[in-house]
Amino acid sequence: MADARAVVAAAPPELLESVRKEIRGFGDVAEDVITEQCDDATIQRYLRARNGNVHKAAKLLHGTLLWRKEFKTGECRDCTPYAGSPA
Repeated sequence: MADARAVVAAAPPELLESVRKEIRGFGDVAEDVITEQCDDATIQRYLRARNGNVHKAAKLLHGTLLWRKEFKTGECRDCTPYAGSPA
């Protein structure tokens, strides 16, 4: 049996798109978020973490995307400079 990492490292575009399709199927992640945050390298990492299982990788990545949305990780919460910062 081939090493799972070797299989995932060479994942074809169809496999990557299968993960994106599953995430779209959940229906609660905007398309622009999928486009921006689900690049090939990211999906490869999630596939590797789940030994090439598309469903498990999509579920894990979906949870990550929801966590990022809930905690607003893409937004600056306090973008005001501190008192001693140069203007």
